[in-house]
Amino acid sequence: MSKMTNAEAIASWSAMPTAALDSYDDQGDFPKRHLLNNHLLRLLGPVAGRRVLDAGCGQGYLSRLLAGRGATVVGVEPADAMIGRARELER
Repeated sequence: MSKMTNAEAIASWSAMPTAALDSYDDQGDFPKRHLLNNHLLRLLGPVAGRRVLDAGCGQGYLSRLLAGRGATVVGVEPADAMIGRARELER
C-alpha cells in the first residue's frame, strides 16, 4: 500500500515534464487517441445539453472533447502544471 499523501501526489503531477504535456493534443495522448476515447465516448452516449464535471481533468482534453459535443463542462485539476496547460490551450 502506498504511503503517498494527497499533497505529494499533486506535487508529483505538478512536476510533469513539459515534453509529456506537449504529447497531448486535442484528442489526448497516444493511448487516449487510439485506445480509450472511442470507447469512452460510446459509453457516455450523446452528451449535448448535459452538464459534466471532469474531476482531475489534467490538461483538459476530455473536457474540450465533451464541450465540442455540446456538453456544458466544468474541469477541475489540483496539479498546477496540468491546469496551467489547460488554461494555455483555452486562450
